[in-house]
Amino acid sequence: MRALPLLTLCLLLAACQSPPMAEQGWEMHVALQTQAKLGGCVVADFDTSRDDAEIVVTSSPGDVFMVRRAGEGWASELVAHFPGEMIQVAAGDLDPTNPGAELVCVGAAEGGEDDGGPGVAWFAWRDAKGWHHERLIQQDALIHGVAIGDFDKNRPGLEVMVAGYTRRATVIAKVEGAWKVVGSVELPGEAKGVAAGLSGAAVVCADGSLVEVRQEGSGWGQRVLRRFPAALARVSADPSSALFCANDGTLRNWSAGTVTELYRSTDRLRGAVVVDVDPNTPGKEICTAGYTGEITIMNPGTEGGVPRIIAWDDNRFHHLAAGRLPGLGTCLVGCGYSGRVLVVRPR
Repeated sequence: MRALPLLTLCLLLAACQSPPMAEQGWEMHVALQTQAKLGGCVVADFDTSRDDAEIVVTSSPGDVFMVRRAGEGWASELVAHFPGEMIQVAAGDLDPTNPGAELVCVGAAEGGEDDGGPGVAWFAWRDAKGWHHERLIQQDALIHGVAIGDFDKNRPGLEVMVAGYTRRATVIAKVEGAWKVVGSVELPGEAKGVAAGLSGAAVVCADGSLVEVRQEGSGWGQRVLRRFPAALARVSADPSSALFCANDGTLRNWSAGTVTELYRSTDRLRGAVVVDVDPNTPGKEICTAGYTGEITIMNPGTEGGVPRIIAWDDNRFHHLAAGRLPGLGTCLVGCGYSGRVLVVRPR
């Protein structure tokens, strides 16, 4: 029997038997503690009545929470409770008439990720009356990856790209007030993650394929940039490169046809983030997290890019994000099997 959404909250942090830790020079905040596996997280400005951004996190019971800074502590509110496990989440300005960013959450239409049922994508937005949501699309198999970006150059505004176990990348846009599929392309494997970048989007697949999906005239196409021996898991991208991690614990970068191995963990990785989080080093850091319960960063311009473990949880990470939070500056935000949303920043 599925627990009621509010029962997943565990606000008594003292009940945590093995608290997470941060390396010297870094500090960690437990922004939310639940009793559920947390799938994905994102940082964006959803509530424009407040300064800076908030965190949204998805969970295995189908609960989606927004977490915000409240004085020296944290507060949370329920965005929605969906009938299936929500795995990943993306944020962006899909509706210019609505203040703040909107959300797209993807996962299972009903039940859990491993149940083998259909997949779903939900659109959620916040206004003065609170949170609202509507279904974007349902597919025959699990939807595991989602991104928001300007994928369709033939129309104004941003679109949603979802991909999953149907082995297709699907582009969805609001056309004349209704959500419609405006593009679709076959993938070589089951998709695990999507990011806006390259010539359209970078998609990582369970067969080890790194795929570029792009618009081609009035249609859509894809090309496999490289195939690797282990399933790929998370990806971020810019116009010229893609950072991605794999089940074999490897974090790699693709740029202009060249693949560089940046880091290798002893277990699966679930984070691929590029952000300037450390003011003590020049430029941006490359950040990852994974099943070892560690958050690792490296700076290519400092000490040869030697990886540094800056934080630990007592269970596996499932996702890593970054963004500016009120009073804290640029932070890394991680979540996973411990049920915690962890915020890490330089001290």
